[in-house]
Amino acid sequence: MPSAAPTDAACGWVGALEQRPAGELAVGEAAGVALDQHGHRHGERRDRGDGAQEIGLAHHLPRRARAAQAHDEVAVDLVRGVVQPFPEQTDRPGGVPVPPRARRRATADPDTVQHMWFQHESRFVDRPQIEAMCQRLLVEARERLQIGRYQCVLLLPPDLTRAHSGAGWITEHLYRLLDAEGAEVHVIPTLGQHVPHTPEENRWMFGSIPEERIHAHHWKTGVTNVGTVPADVVREKTGGAVDWEIPVDLNIMLVTEPWDLVINIGHVVPHEVLGFANHNKNYFIGLGGKRTLGASHMASAVYGIENNLGNLLTPVRACFNYAEEHFLADLPDVYLQVVMDYDDGGRLRHTGVYVGDDLETYLAAARASREQNITVFDEPVRKVVAVMQADEFRATWVANKAVYRTRMAIADGGELLVIAPGVERFGEQPEVDALIRKYGYLSQAEVIDLYRTEADMQDIPHGTAHLVHGSAEGRFTITYAPGMLSRAEIESVGYRYLDLAEAQRRYDPEVMTDGWNTMPDGEEVFYISTPSAGLWATREKLEQRAGHELHP
Repeated sequence: MPSAAPTDAACGWVGALEQRPAGELAVGEAAGVALDQHGHRHGERRDRGDGAQEIGLAHHLPRRARAAQAHDEVAVDLVRGVVQPFPEQTDRPGGVPVPPRARRRATADPDTVQHMWFQHESRFVDRPQIEAMCQRLLVEARERLQIGRYQCVLLLPPDLTRAHSGAGWITEHLYRLLDAEGAEVHVIPTLGQHVPHTPEENRWMFGSIPEERIHAHHWKTGVTNVGTVPADVVREKTGGAVDWEIPVDLNIMLVTEPWDLVINIGHVVPHEVLGFANHNKNYFIGLGGKRTLGASHMASAVYGIENNLGNLLTPVRACFNYAEEHFLADLPDVYLQVVMDYDDGGRLRHTGVYVGDDLETYLAAARASREQNITVFDEPVRKVVAVMQADEFRATWVANKAVYRTRMAIADGGELLVIAPGVERFGEQPEVDALIRKYGYLSQAEVIDLYRTEADMQDIPHGTAHLVHGSAEGRFTITYAPGMLSRAEIESVGYRYLDLAEAQRRYDPEVMTDGWNTMPDGEEVFYISTPSAGLWATREKLEQRAGHELHP
C-alpha cells in the first residue's frame, strides 16, 4: 500500500515534503510553534524511535462554532503521581513551509454552522438512501464551506475492523461522485497503529478505488506535531487521575495538504476509550502518532475502562475536543456517521445517518447508539460466547473488543469464551506483541505499579494500556479459541485455551442465535455474533459508570 502521501503533487504541497529528508521536518516557520507548559517544543526525533516530526499549522482560524468544552467534571481519585510517560523534548533548528489554507471559517456565520447539517433516522435505512445522503453532503459542503469546485478531497474511513458498518462502500460511492466531478480524491484508512491493509484487503473493502489513491497511515514515521493538550487540561478532565500532557502528532498528509474538503466516514458504537467511537477519534487515534496514542490510551486505562464505556463524553474525548478546537480549527472537514442495529433476522442494518461538522453531530449519533446498541441485564450473565470474524480480527489487540464490550455484563466467577478463527498474534505491531507476551494481561493496579519502573512499558504506553483493557481484573475467566495461536501462547498471557474446532462444534455460529441459547446438555449461554457492534452490561454497572459522565 502506498504511504500516506500522494504519488504526485497535484494537491499542492506533498512534493515539497517528499523532497526533504524526514529528519529535517520541524516547526513551520510561518506558523505558531506548539509549546508545552515549560516552553519546550514538541516533536524532536531523539532515540525514542517514534518518528514524530513537528510542523506548525498556519492560519489558525476560529473553529466553526463547536459546542463549548465539557465542564462540571466529577472528580475521580484512582491514582496520582503516575510516572510521566513522555520525556521532555529539546529544540532543534529547521523548518518547512506550511500550505496556506482556505479562510472559509472567518466568513462563515456562526449561527449557521454550530448545528448538525442534517440527519436521517428510521427503523432501517437502505443503501440507496445513504448514497443519496452522500450526494447531499457534497452539495451542502460546497455551500456551507464556500467551495467553488472540488479539486482535492480526502476521505477518512475506518479500517477493515469496521468493515461490517458499510464504511467501505460508502467511501467508494463518495469517491465515484467526486471523481466524476473531476476532483483528485485520496483515501487514508484510519488505522491508528493497526496493520496496514494489503491491496487485496483494500479491494475487498473499498471496491473500485484505485490502489494508488489509498494511503497507509504510519503512526511512527508519518506524523507531525500540531500542538499539545496541556497537563492541566488533562488533569482537569480526568478529575486529577492523570497528570501528563497529550502531544498531538497527526498524519503529515492530513495537516499539510490544502484540502478543499476532508470527509470522515465512520460507525458510532460504544467504545472503551472514548465512550463511543468515531467523530474526531478518526484524527487523534486513527491518524495519530505514537505519543498521542500512548498518552491517550494510558490516560484511559488509569481512569478506568468501565468508567468510559457507553458515556457520551469521557475525559479522553474531552481532551480530543480541546485538541480539535485548538489545533484543527481551519481544517475544512465534515463527519458522516452511521448507527446500526439488528433486524429481526439478526443482521446488522443502518438505522441512522448523521452529517455535520460540530460536536452535536457526534452527540446525536452517540445518543442513538446508546439507545440501540447497549443491552441491559438485570442480573449478571454466567457465560458469554462471542465470535470475532476471521476477516476482520487477526490479533487479540482488536479481538479483545469481545472483552471490553461484555465485561460489564459478566458475573463474578463467570466466563467469556472468545471464538476467534482469524487470531494469529497478540499485538498489531511487533513491539506491542512482545509486550503482551512478556507481561500478559494484568489488573489495573498491577500495570500501574509496573509502569512506574519498566522502561518498555513507558516506551509504548498504548500497549501498556491494552494489558489493562484486556484483563478480567480477576473477576471472571477469559477463554480463547484462536485460529493460529497455541495453547501455550494463550495460557502464557493469562487466558484459558479451548481448541477452535471444539468450540465451533459446540457453539456452531450457523446454529447459535444472538441472545440466550440453551445447549443440548442444559448449559445456558448468552451468544453475541458481533461484539464490536455494541455494549452489554448490567443495570448496576451502568449506574455506577453514569457518575463519570462529563457534560458537553
